[in-house]
Amino acid sequence: MKRVYLTKYLSQLIQNTVEGTASGGSDSTLEDIMRTEGEGYFDNGTIWFFSGSYENLSAVIGSWDAESKTFSFSFELRPIGVQRDDVYAAAPADYPRWLLIQKINEALRDIMPTLETVIMSVANADEYVLPAGVCRVRNVEIGRNTSSPYEYVVHNHWKELTYLTETDLYGYKLRFYHRAPDEDNLPIRITYAPLNTDLQDDGAEIPDNVPLNLLLWKAAASCLRWRIERTREDEPERVRLLNEALANAVRMANTYEIPTTHADMRFSRW
Repeated sequence: MKRVYLTKYLSQLIQNTVEGTASGGSDSTLEDIMRTEGEGYFDNGTIWFFSGSYENLSAVIGSWDAESKTFSFSFELRPIGVQRDDVYAAAPADYPRWLLIQKINEALRDIMPTLETVIMSVANADEYVLPAGVCRVRNVEIGRNTSSPYEYVVHNHWKELTYLTETDLYGYKLRFYHRAPDEDNLPIRITYAPLNTDLQDDGAEIPDNVPLNLLLWKAAASCLRWRIERTREDEPERVRLLNEALANAVRMANTYEIPTTHADMRFSRW
């Protein structure tokens, strides 16, 4: 699912989020003659687009003019702006766009499943360049055999290193400082936590193995806590929503089995 949908669904859990179709618009405005909200209600809030030239994008609402029924927003201009019947959603600024994005990414980092990859040994080599995207290694296992069944055994004498590549980017290596594999083609199974999990733009998608309901409820609880701490007001409705979000996050965590792995103990080289 794309980030633009995640932030909209999150907004629907925690604040009034309306949906509609445009009566007209331009490259920086959207008009909806069916709206009834008062002057300035949506100022600094969020608008999402789900069809038309701006499909699958979102923006901060600059202002809401109740008399002309018009949203204004600042956006990268497109050849065709908002057109009649474009589908959109909008929300006020209680939970601003930047916060919705931040809390989705925080929740994603918190629940992102660990992954596995396998590299093949070179006899007596003590250092291996890890494949692209593999870092934050949790544990290392080495197969006893070169073919199935591999009979993996946990290895505790290793460390992860960073280095600078030829293109000035950071890469990662795995170094064995004791008992490196002494045969060729033994499978080395590496369990790791992905590093770059943040959704950087509205079109970025979460992996299929991330439970959507768990992600949204964790983000909702975090947003509601932020709002209560920021206003210093224990409004009964917000407290009720926070308790509901926390309870649902726990229930979702107990419902879905997420493959996460704690780092194995490693032994000192001494």
